[in-house]
Amino acid sequence: MIRPFHTLPDIMELGLLVAKIQNGSGADREVNAAVMALFFTRESRHIGARWDDTDEPVKSDVWVNPLTDEWVSTGPREFTRSLDDILRTMREFLPGASWMIDANQGVSPGAMLRSGDDIRIRRAPTPERALLTAFLVVCDQLQRAAS
Repeated sequence: MIRPFHTLPDIMELGLLVAKIQNGSGADREVNAAVMALFFTRESRHIGARWDDTDEPVKSDVWVNPLTDEWVSTGPREFTRSLDDILRTMREFLPGASWMIDANQGVSPGAMLRSGDDIRIRRAPTPERALLTAFLVVCDQLQRAAS
């Protein structure tokens, strides 16, 4: 069973986040951080540098992938403005999923996401937000089915 989220999110909080994504526009750091927190944990980790005077490792607050225990970034991914960041996360936590974007002029962009037999279609002001909401809804369904 696939369990994309590192913990099962509260269904009301997830619903509010999905609504905020679907109804918003443009980049949103708060939303990006909330989505990161669904998949990754925050930890203080040594990321390679050392203090000159003590040779002690420098630690930084980073996002960690709980599946690999590797740090992935110091800041949240740009989910609300980058299809690449959404697709990277989909490959990590929903391998084998297929997707399609429909961005016909005059209609809100739509995204279709298929994982196994589960297909979700969502519309939002931008293609990124449409795909992100479909991704979160599929992950939630898979997580709840596995629990």
